[in-house]
Amino acid sequence: MATFNKIQSFTENLVNAGVDLKNDVIQLAFSNTAPATDVVQDASGTTNGILGSVTQIDAGAYTNWLDDLTVDRVLTTATIASTHASGVLTYDYTADIIITADTGGISDWRYIYLFDNTIATPVDPLICYWDHGSAITLGSGDSATLQPNASGFFTIT
Repeated sequence: MATFNKIQSFTENLVNAGVDLKNDVIQLAFSNTAPATDVVQDASGTTNGILGSVTQIDAGAYTNWLDDLTVDRVLTTATIASTHASGVLTYDYTADIIITADTGGISDWRYIYLFDNTIATPVDPLICYWDHGSAITLGSGDSATLQPNASGFFTIT
């Protein structure tokens, strides 16, 4: 099971940069390089805590994906749910994310990042990432299913 990790600057960006989890374009990025401490813990979020500070897998690998990631890794708003109860907001993606490798396969990846592709300052702020624990390789025709946690991607209290 993948381990959830919140990016420290996300809470600041939620309040100060106007991250809108319901209406912004929320996307996934994949990496096989461990995140640097400043990516995760930089509270300013201007030079770190952004997608530009993540070493993504080869962009060509994204073109080899089928199924749910057909629009450049965008999580469609039709399957994003946020619920609010007793002062706790739960952010969830209501469907499994299925990645199927087309011809050529997909490069190794271990880390999956969630980021906001709408915000201009800072550009593409990171929200969180998951560490799968080991690299995943998909050969031609292989599939991987990313299952959001039964209690949602994350909660904000």
